[in-house]
Amino acid sequence: MKIHLLSGFLGSGKTTAVSTACEILQQANVSVAVITNDQGSVLVDSRVFRHKGIPDRQVVNGCFCCNYTQLEDRIGELMDAHRPTVIFAESVGSCTDIVATVMKPLLLSGQAIEVSFSSFADIRLLHLLYIRQEPVFSPEVRYIFQKQLEEASTIVLTRADLADTRDTAAVQAFLQTSYPGKKILLINGYDPASIRIWLDNVGTGTSSIQGPALDIDYAVYGAGESRLAWLDEVLQIENGNGRAPEEAAWLAAEIYRNLTTLGLPVGHLKMSIDGVVKISYTANGGGWAGGALPPGKTAAVVINARVETDPGTLQNIVGNAVAALRHTRNTGVRQISSAAFVPGFPKPQHRITTNIDA
Repeated sequence: MKIHLLSGFLGSGKTTAVSTACEILQQANVSVAVITNDQGSVLVDSRVFRHKGIPDRQVVNGCFCCNYTQLEDRIGELMDAHRPTVIFAESVGSCTDIVATVMKPLLLSGQAIEVSFSSFADIRLLHLLYIRQEPVFSPEVRYIFQKQLEEASTIVLTRADLADTRDTAAVQAFLQTSYPGKKILLINGYDPASIRIWLDNVGTGTSSIQGPALDIDYAVYGAGESRLAWLDEVLQIENGNGRAPEEAAWLAAEIYRNLTTLGLPVGHLKMSIDGVVKISYTANGGGWAGGALPPGKTAAVVINARVETDPGTLQNIVGNAVAALRHTRNTGVRQISSAAFVPGFPKPQHRITTNIDA
């Protein structure tokens, strides 16, 4: 069995790439499964995979490294239920130090597995941070982003189709200078041809890891996580004119507009509508680009917002947008659940700094 571990900052395009990769492998009669991960417990991405019929499990309320036992349990559940040949395990976007805390423990678990590890990054955000040198996020949050790039042997640059050719060349040159010896891949997460390039590069996996562990200051890492607010909300939207999905999309756009108006750095704002439609915003913008939304008098909505602010501010911004939807657009909204919080300090269950030999 092969396990492909994915790291990468919030909104870096990991889920899109995994979804396309699963479709490619399923078409080739390869059995696949996915493990999603988040600091919360209500995940937009899990709903997307389930809608597509891709077997999935979740590691919730903390990253893979802090919930390693839960990760092993989920792998076991998938093996018992589906016997996958390939499992994609997508780490929450605020996590780093994956090699020492997850990859090496998996290789020492006694299971007959090969493991690959890739770090994903939106090429446009890289250009903002390192070429234009716009801070976007605080130094502590940028530290997480930097360490995600530093520890991976393969860096996958996403949304290459949306980046200017000169910007792409500048980012590639920066990475080749800053991180010599790493594989740097360019992909469009929706394009099977470019996803095949990534799969070909990580397809064999590894059973050995040489070299020093990531040099990381957990105090700075934890401070970076503590600057990020998480919000997970489940809503039922009702519109007698059959526009409930459209009104849900309006709500996502309104939340993003309010966040950017206040100058709050957006890691990722995601919404699922009826488990079918996924709307996504990042620091580089976003929104729904899939054409007309299906009509419906009701819409089941899940919101995941990860923003550099405090939980109270984030909850107020989302609440104000919901109130505007109710009062200015003749649309009913029923809140099913809501939680806003700051991730806990990272405390990995294992951290193996020695080499792993096959």
